[in-house]
Amino acid sequence: MKKNILLLLLLLVSGTQYAQNSTKDKNDQPESEETDWWGYSHNYRWAIKTDIANITSGDFNIIGELKLLKKLSVEAGAGYTLDYLLDLFQFDNSKVKLVGNTRPTGGFSTKATIKYYFYEGIEGWWLGATGYTRMNNYKHTYQDLTYNNRKSKVGFGLLIGRQFISRSGFFTEVYGGLSLVNMSRAYYCTGYNDANVWEENVYTEEKKSTVNLLVGLRLGLGGR
Repeated sequence: MKKNILLLLLLLVSGTQYAQNSTKDKNDQPESEETDWWGYSHNYRWAIKTDIANITSGDFNIIGELKLLKKLSVEAGAGYTLDYLLDLFQFDNSKVKLVGNTRPTGGFSTKATIKYYFYEGIEGWWLGATGYTRMNNYKHTYQDLTYNNRKSKVGFGLLIGRQFISRSGFFTEVYGGLSLVNMSRAYYCTGYNDANVWEENVYTEEKKSTVNLLVGLRLGLGGR
């Protein structure tokens, strides 16, 4: 009888020790990353990108994105502008072009966006509210005299886009939207005015508001 009781106690102690070791082994294992049904992780927290579409129009920019909450992130960017196309593709007949005696010089741009992701940031479909500024500068030369011309934009808009992340952490982002933009121009010009009278180096300022279509393609890298 005593032997049976002793054997039972040994079995109980062994079972308890095995259960404790199994629990410890499970706790020591790292938690697996949450992945979607494609197998991609949603744990990226930041990204550094550039907007290829903006570069083609003379805005050489860099943009940073930071995940704040599960579905919320913020972006901020800055750029060096050089309007080497002189508004060629902006359908703008303003005298700020002054083709033949005007050359672009360096300016700047800034942008900021708050993004809400439908599933989890910073990957997938998102909606955003954005604000941006852009300053283009020009040198206008006439009869050995040089004048500074400028064109500036301030806009606010709504965007929708999608961000893709490869397994290696390469980011690709496409977006589109609409914005209300205020544009101002300050320039010196020489030529015939609306009354067909020749004028030399007349300083002119123009302001107007319009709706702009925003499209973009961004490429970059991110991390956890």
